[in-house]
Order: sequence, then structure tokens, then C-alpha cells
Amino acid sequence: MKRRNTDPSGGTIAPDNPDDIAFGWVARLDRGALPAQAQAALDAWLASDTRHRGAFVRAQAIWLSLDRARALHAPAPPAVTPGAPQSQGRRHVMRFAAAAACAALVVPGRSQGHEHVWRTTVGASAPVPLPGGRLILDRDTLLMGYVQQGRPVETRLLCGRVRGDWTAGRSNAPVMKAGQTLIFPAAASFVVQQSARATEILVLAGAVRADAGSQEWSLGTGQWMRAGDGMPPRVGTLSADEMYRRTAWSRDTLELRTETLAEAAAILNLYNQRRIVVHGAALSAQRLVGVFRLSDPSAFARAVCSILGAEHVESPDKIDIF
Repeated sequence: MKRRNTDPSGGTIAPDNPDDIAFGWVARLDRGALPAQAQAALDAWLASDTRHRGAFVRAQAIWLSLDRARALHAPAPPAVTPGAPQSQGRRHVMRFAAAAACAALVVPGRSQGHEHVWRTTVGASAPVPLPGGRLILDRDTLLMGYVQQGRPVETRLLCGRVRGDWTAGRSNAPVMKAGQTLIFPAAASFVVQQSARATEILVLAGAVRADAGSQEWSLGTGQWMRAGDGMPPRVGTLSADEMYRRTAWSRDTLELRTETLAEAAAILNLYNQRRIVVHGAALSAQRLVGVFRLSDPSAFARAVCSILGAEHVESPDKIDIF
């Protein structure tokens, strides 16, 4: 039986995930100096494997970049002027609560929770069950969460795409931070995507409230919002058919509607270690219609060869289609 490493919060993480453990240590260090026992545990972990030091440096770099981005985009503090106390409206109170929720994710204070990291590289994750709902991470996604009593109370999407399906009420659904946008889901299904330039939210069912700093939005089923790109937030609506297609990745599905074989292979190669290589311009340009499993390139190759009358050769690291 393989020995399992212990993360900074006391949980167990598979020994081949040093990046996850490193993020936990960096997040804990962000709150202040470690107790002597914890510092000794960190020193021992760093000394036990050179990969651990590399993972720790990478985690520090990402954390520092988040601090810089937050400092660059944070609004200037309001000027304090003497005078009689003024009544604060609901909008002001909600914005203060949103800012507090964001700060709590980075500096949790004296609560008994801990940080957790969810990360994918090639391929989407299996559904991650959580109290009151579940998460599904798309490929190349990094999500950090602050967990109390086994339940995430805040999450931060650093990059990639996440689907959340929550049956719990708003009080139990975790607040999500993506870019400069705070997302407050109720009982809802939604997708959040974070790139270097923008944050996108799509509500599949239910209702989501989004605070983009200068504006608040209430989004219902079929509505989307995009914030970033140096432009004001934009909103729109998608049909049920288009929503279903855009979330095919979360169902391990590749839906083709006259895409070329080359285009289909490129999508599959994003989700699988075993790559598909299509030979010949004429074959690459053949168009396909159908639904396939995103995580099964071998079945895709067999089906395509049957449809197009092509041949394929499989090896451990690739599938050639002729």
C-alpha cells in the first residue's frame, strides 16, 4: 500500500499531487507565521523531494500574481469626511458583505476551516460531490476553496471552467470569486469560466447573483454575463439547445454538427493523453455529425473509420487515422 502524504490542513492527498499540497502550505502561510510544529512539517516536506520545492515555488508565484491583480484592480478607498452618520442602503451593505467574503477567502482569520485545491490538467474531472451540490471541473482548471466542517464556504476560480449544481439554498451554496466578480448562487446550475482577460457566467437553471464591482446582476435560466476585456459587463440569453451544447464537456460528450474530422480530433486531443493524428488533407476535411464520448478516443476512431471507410492504427500514446 502506498503511503499517503498529509496536507497542511490535516487531510490526505495522494503522494503524486505535490502542487496541491504546496498550494495548501502557501495559503496557510498567507495568514501568518506557522507554529513551530507546522513549520517543521513544512521544512521536512520540502527537504524530502526536490519536486516539492519546485511545486512550492510555483504555488508562491501564482499566489503572488493574485495579490498583484487584486491590488491593481481594487477600488480606491472612499474618502472619510466628518459629518452626521448616513443611512446605508441595501446595495452598500451587500457590496460590503461581498468584499468581506472575498477577503475571507484569502485571509480566513481564526476560523477552524482550511484551504482545499481542486485541479485538472488533461480532461474534465468526475463530479465532485459536496454538501448541497456538486462541482465538475473542465480541463486545465484550478479552483481553490475555503472549507469549514467539510463544506466549502468560498471558492476562487483561478483559471479554467467549472460547473456547479446546487440544490441547497443560498445560505448553503458557496460564494465563488472569479476575476473581479463575486458570484452568489441559490439553488442553481451554472457554469463559470475564467480566462486571463474575462469572466463568463452562464446560468443553466435557477438564479445567480453576480457582483462585478460597479454593478450587480441577477441572472436567471439561460442568461449569461461577461465581465472584463476592459469593457462594461455584458449580458445576453442562450437557447436551451445552445446551453446543452456548450455544456457537453460536463457530460463527457462531444457533439458534432458538421465539424471537420480535423476539428473533432483537435477537441478530443485537449481531453485525452492519447492523441488522434489524422493523415491527409482530404480525410481531415471530412465533416461529421454525431455524439461521441469525449474521454474515449479509441471508440471515436472506430466509429469514424466505419463511417468514412478509413483505417486506423492504435498505439499506447496515439491513434493514427488514414
